[in-house]
Amino acid sequence: MLRKAADATAELLRTRGELRLDPEFYTDYFTAYYRRINTFDAANFQERLVHGAEEFSFAFRSFADEFRIVDERVHESVVVWYTDPVTGFDSRTLIEEIRCGRDTYKTWRMLQRYVVTLYRSEVEQLARSGYIERCGSLWVQAIEQLYVPGVGVQFDGQGSWFGDFVV
Repeated sequence: MLRKAADATAELLRTRGELRLDPEFYTDYFTAYYRRINTFDAANFQERLVHGAEEFSFAFRSFADEFRIVDERVHESVVVWYTDPVTGFDSRTLIEEIRCGRDTYKTWRMLQRYVVTLYRSEVEQLARSGYIERCGSLWVQAIEQLYVPGVGVQFDGQGSWFGDFVV
């Protein structure tokens, strides 16, 4: 989604030549953005909600079974190392609890804050390169340079690093 947003912005900058934040710009931006989203309603929820609306007949269970914000067939989660600048809490503490078998429901709930979602092919490449490793059922960060707070995962998908700058 972020990539599609960046592409929509780049298109407007190319066609307009300048960035003026007026109502027309926002209309053009969201038109360009939504044009790029080809799976906005892949499960056809809008049609399914309209059909049967007069009788209040909705298949909530099948909606719940089919709806996925992140498609697990093509994405995987990776737990990253992050130290909270305010509290000083380090996500590696939670990873170590899981590694040692001392995990609890609370551990897993807290761990959610430190998860990034990547394409499965990126996860496979990162694992082959030794940048992430398995910890039980989880993928976890294995080297310091993989994740930069405020920027994200620093990997270009080809096994190369961006270096000290962000593209």
